[in-house]
Amino acid sequence: MSLESLLDEQAAAASPGAGQPRKQSLTIEEALEAAAGVTQAEVKASASSLRQHGKPVNVRASRMIHTSSGALPTQPNFGGRRDLGATHSDRLSTASGFSHAGSTRRVKTAGSAMGASTKSSSMGRTRGSKKLFESTDVSYRKDRASMSSAGATGRVGTALEGQSRSLNFVLPKTLIPERHEVAERWPIVPNLLRARKLNSFQSLKDEGVYYDEGNKNWCKTVFPSWQPGSRADALMLRKWTNEAIDDFNASQPKANVLEDMKGAQEILTMAFHELTRQVLISCRERGDLMSELWNSQTVLFAKALEISDADLHRTYLKLEEAEQKVEEAKQAALDEKINQVLKSRKTEDENEAMKKDLKDLRRKLDRYGGEDRGSPDAATSSGARRRSRFASQKMDTRAAAAAAARVDSASKPSSSDRRASKDSDGEDPRAKATAAAAMRKGRRASTRTSVVLSNLDEKQSIIANFQKKEDSLAEENTMLREMLASVKAEFVDLQRELIRLEQVETEVLELTGRAEYAESRFEDISDQMRSMTPRPERNFGAVGVDNDEIDTQDLMDILNDALDEPKYRDMPPESLTSMLLGQTDNGVPLQPYMSFRGCLEPIVLSSSAKLSRKKLEDSLKSGDLENLEEVCPHEVILLMQRALRDKFEVISFCNFLCGIDACSNPIDPEYFGSLAHMEIPRHEVLSMIKNGSLPTAERVTMLGEDQRRMRREIQDSRDTLKRFMQTEQRKEIARKKREQQQRKMKPLDNFLADLENGDLSKCKSFIGLGNGSDVPSFLRFHGKIPVTKKSKRETEKMTKEIWKAKLDWEQKTGDQFYLIDFVYVYLKDMVGIQSSIAMEGYNFVFSLKKYSYDVDCELFLKILTGEVMEEVYLEQLDLQKSIEKLMVTLDRVSNKKETGFIDKSELKQAMQSFFSVGQPNGKQTTRFDELLEKLNKEQPLAKVDYRRLLSEDEDFNQGPFMECVREQMLIERIEYFKELENLIYEETNYDEKCDEEQVRVALLQINPDLSKVELRKKLQSCFPKGVEMTTVALALSTLKRGATKLSNVLAQKKRGKRGARGSVIVG
Repeated sequence: MSLESLLDEQAAAASPGAGQPRKQSLTIEEALEAAAGVTQAEVKASASSLRQHGKPVNVRASRMIHTSSGALPTQPNFGGRRDLGATHSDRLSTASGFSHAGSTRRVKTAGSAMGASTKSSSMGRTRGSKKLFESTDVSYRKDRASMSSAGATGRVGTALEGQSRSLNFVLPKTLIPERHEVAERWPIVPNLLRARKLNSFQSLKDEGVYYDEGNKNWCKTVFPSWQPGSRADALMLRKWTNEAIDDFNASQPKANVLEDMKGAQEILTMAFHELTRQVLISCRERGDLMSELWNSQTVLFAKALEISDADLHRTYLKLEEAEQKVEEAKQAALDEKINQVLKSRKTEDENEAMKKDLKDLRRKLDRYGGEDRGSPDAATSSGARRRSRFASQKMDTRAAAAAAARVDSASKPSSSDRRASKDSDGEDPRAKATAAAAMRKGRRASTRTSVVLSNLDEKQSIIANFQKKEDSLAEENTMLREMLASVKAEFVDLQRELIRLEQVETEVLELTGRAEYAESRFEDISDQMRSMTPRPERNFGAVGVDNDEIDTQDLMDILNDALDEPKYRDMPPESLTSMLLGQTDNGVPLQPYMSFRGCLEPIVLSSSAKLSRKKLEDSLKSGDLENLEEVCPHEVILLMQRALRDKFEVISFCNFLCGIDACSNPIDPEYFGSLAHMEIPRHEVLSMIKNGSLPTAERVTMLGEDQRRMRREIQDSRDTLKRFMQTEQRKEIARKKREQQQRKMKPLDNFLADLENGDLSKCKSFIGLGNGSDVPSFLRFHGKIPVTKKSKRETEKMTKEIWKAKLDWEQKTGDQFYLIDFVYVYLKDMVGIQSSIAMEGYNFVFSLKKYSYDVDCELFLKILTGEVMEEVYLEQLDLQKSIEKLMVTLDRVSNKKETGFIDKSELKQAMQSFFSVGQPNGKQTTRFDELLEKLNKEQPLAKVDYRRLLSEDEDFNQGPFMECVREQMLIERIEYFKELENLIYEETNYDEKCDEEQVRVALLQINPDLSKVELRKKLQSCFPKGVEMTTVALALSTLKRGATKLSNVLAQKKRGKRGARGSVIVG
């Protein structure tokens, strides 16, 4: 039976048809029997033999790591401890499990550079009872979503994905305990197995896939992997290491620092061994180097621990010796104290015995004294006995010397005895003998008493000496206790210092190992960098939205994190864009419905299977929601209706309701909708993600193209700079020529310069300019001319009369005169002879210069010197009439009649439109503000008296507002022709000659709204018929006479049309 038929049968058993009972899944014995063609008895026999050895009956019982060079049996469970870190007795050898192959060949894998689609295969091991990751197993959903077609989706870290690779060496066995392994499980047979056309069950075992009979699942070990070469293996190894160290710190009692360090070393050894296996996949030499470095570091660490253990042992010996001395001192003090107590007790016993002897003696004395009670000596002897008894009672509390004295006094015969003896001299001899015998007995008793008292004195002195010795021993014990406390404190300090030294030693070893590893790593990386092209960074391109609120760095960080996330690495750019913007694939935002995220996940995953993912998609595609009303909540049905109305994309919307993304991963709230607040268009984000996810080869190609483009731009910039330098040279030459022409000043300019440099108030006479042809006719005179000072009113009156006479003359005769020539005609008609004409002319020019702060005087003087054409005066007159007409019209509209007063705010709006403020070829905002300031200064009220605003006083002075209007017009005209001159020079490359096309381009640049008719008139005036080239100065002089819209004012006046609207320079 082939594997394909076996998989078909089990898939049919796992998904029965309608009305058919579900078949029970095949056990592993049945699967083996069906695949290998063995009998049931042989399978049971092999299973029973495996059970006898304490192993479960599944593929794990005989699992092997298969490579191209053979099969390697897996490593048994390390240690035998139930929990990691439970004991320190079983430690790893410093070099256990590492591969020490002497070959220096590179590992030849099926594609050494692992792309996004190449995934690591894993070893087929059975899961232990404890899982490393406590997440819900939803791999079967990923299998259904991504394995429906032939081939895998290529997601990193997913079991049964990618292609197996062949190694030409044997990988070392993993040291990770089996109870910490991680496996992916499927309740049904994955379609990928059929798509890969595996023709035997042995192929499944080669891929690390096995069937778990207990849980009825198909499993594949993910960690530790069979060929751990993916980034997911490194991430799972990091998580396992952190959890193992946390469990070790939480469960292991910290009794011995060195033993704890050895236990932690075991965990790090297992982790580093697994890391070496991962490195061996891509580079065998690097893995061997890592193994050798770790062995060396482990040997150094063990040597350091041995040295530390020896130092600690010596410290422990010193401590034990000190404690032994303290104990001996304590025992000696205790023995001495016991001896003193025994001696005191012995003394007390002797005292008691002596007291008993004394009592016996007293009783004997009393007995002997009782025999002579009736004799005269009885009273004497009884008195003596009483005195002796009294003395013996006092001996217990007084000193021995006082007691002995009393005894001696008692032993001497009393006066009564002596008297009795005297009285008895004449008595019976028998009585005398008795009395003498009694006296002898008393003397003997006194002698014995004195001996006893002396013995008591000796005993008392001995007791006093013992008490002194006891006090000295107590002091010595106190001193010894203090010494013991100081020794203990010193020992604690030594322990702390030892721990600190051990920590310093550990840090030094760690830093030394890091330095050695960093040095070797630096050398490897340097060699690698010298032999390979560096990988360029991601280039997302420029953000196509000009929004100051967008934090570009934050945007780049989010995109980099999303593209670096393993679960999003293979997600299509459109789906990743939708997730980051919180939208469906057709751009409908899902942020307002975040409360519904994953709301149908429990229903879809429930065992009742009332609602499946396919049924949900079909219902939304067809628009039939009636069959979902019994399963889904009412709020979700309303959301589905809105989705149908707003045309949500079905697949992404179903993923949102089920709580998964396009790659069947749980939706991460950290990334979902993280770019929604930036309001970046979808196509911009999609373009940035596509640019950022380009392969390295394409990025290198793009960088090469950018480099070539930048080189071309640099060369163009160099050419432009070269042309610019040449243009600057021509410009400098043209400037020097203009300065030379300006130095050739006319006589009138020299006369005005002398007036400007001198003091006009002290000027009393003039020297005539002569009769040269370059001297104006009304100033031709040789000699000295007296100064006749004119007032400002007389000067302005004369200018107005000259203008009026000139306009009337031209209107009558039709002849046109330049103003400088007509002044001579006017003065000749007024005074007659040349000397008077010259005197009036010089004094008139002197007055114009003196009152040049007035606009009328300044304009007349500039026209005489040729700086401004005569048309400016006409334009100013027409501008004043246009402003007056504007104000009258505004008064009629606002007040229904001419009142002479208009609202200031309305006037401001009207003038803003009249002067085209802020628009091309219009008045600048700053100058308009200056006009408003003059207006507010002259007319501070809300209503403007425009008649007074436009009128002149008796000295022909206008108000500040109109003076400012005329002055700005003059300045703007000068600026206009200065800019026009620069544009013409730029077109001619600062040559003094120009043609018609160059002037045309300059006029259109400075005034794009210029009509074709006006442009043709201006060009015809500069270039008459037959003239192709002219100088720039002549062209500007011609344009100054007819460059404005009022160039035909004279013809309009002849026709009586004097109401034409004037403006600031329009072109």
